Amino acid sequence: MRAAIAAIALSWLIPHIAAAEDTAATSKCQLKRYASIDLRLSHGLAYVPVAINTRHAWMVLVLQSVFTSLWDSRASEWATSIGRLPGHGGQWRVASLDDFQIGSLSLGKAKMIIGGELAASQPMLDGIPVVGGLGTDVFARSDFELDFASHKLNLYSTDHCQDSVVYWADSYAAVPIHRGALGNYFFPMELDGKKIETELSTTMDAARLQTDVTRKLYGFDEHSRGIEHESDASGHAIAHYRAMSVSTNGLKVANARIREWEEPPKKALCTVLGTYRGDENAAMYTNCRGGEPPLLLGMNVVQQLHLYFATKEQMLYFTAADATTSPTSPTSSATGSVAPDRK
Repeated sequence: MRAAIAAIALSWLIPHIAAAEDTAATSKCQLKRYASIDLRLSHGLAYVPVAINTRHAWMVLVLQSVFTSLWDSRASEWATSIGRLPGHGGQWRVASLDDFQIGSLSLGKAKMIIGGELAASQPMLDGIPVVGGLGTDVFARSDFELDFASHKLNLYSTDHCQDSVVYWADSYAAVPIHRGALGNYFFPMELDGKKIETELSTTMDAARLQTDVTRKLYGFDEHSRGIEHESDASGHAIAHYRAMSVSTNGLKVANARIREWEEPPKKALCTVLGTYRGDENAAMYTNCRGGEPPLLLGMNVVQQLHLYFATKEQMLYFTAADATTSPTSPTSSATGSVAPDRK
């Protein structure tokens, strides 16, 4: 079922940007930028300006999802037409759009799935409606950069020299990124000394780890010593946290609050954690389409970073959000050394 949805999403969300390259980019090693789009950060979410059939709207950036979706509450008003995804009982609805733009970049005709609204999202922002979630299928044929310090989403050609993308800083870090069965991005990190596959989330405020993983890998659950409890007005525990150290090459977050999360669908759909990916020896779920990484890092970590996803190389380059070049350094590429740890 999800594979069929992925086929629909990826069949149209290919940026029509062949003619949009910067004329100043004459060298293959220079970045060729297709678009620079303003991000709006509000109440822990990142909003991207879009236009649907020439009408302006916002979409929430959903970095951990490969699917761009039009929310069910907006579908009848914003879709040109609504159909059903063949098979699977016809329960999946699909919106057809005559024209879809991200910022000023037109992607032409589009189809996207119709899905549920994010509870944390605002219905309106600056008097403009919020209509859906922008997934990474939009970036299927381009590199993309998230510059949270400058509130920018930048799109680039994938045609460049390897390790020549970090123009904004003298040093950077890089990790290989993997694609899950549905195309979602993840990469290995260390959590309290154990390697674990990790996903970046732009819709969660804090890091999250499944309870079955905490029990199997670390030997604790919500009843263990050292767990912090967040309670509601009546004193009932509604969330459980533990301070843990998260690190990878160039990034370290000491005493990060990791929320323990019980999610029943994982237990039904995914093999119990216990296998490892390749030579990295990083823990992950198996038989879990789109849910391979057990650890999700939220906006409290993501906003501390300046990120460049090199989709063809399958590498993630990053620095601290406020990293810059020195006045005497060239700006076309970086040295490749490790970025300062984030405490």
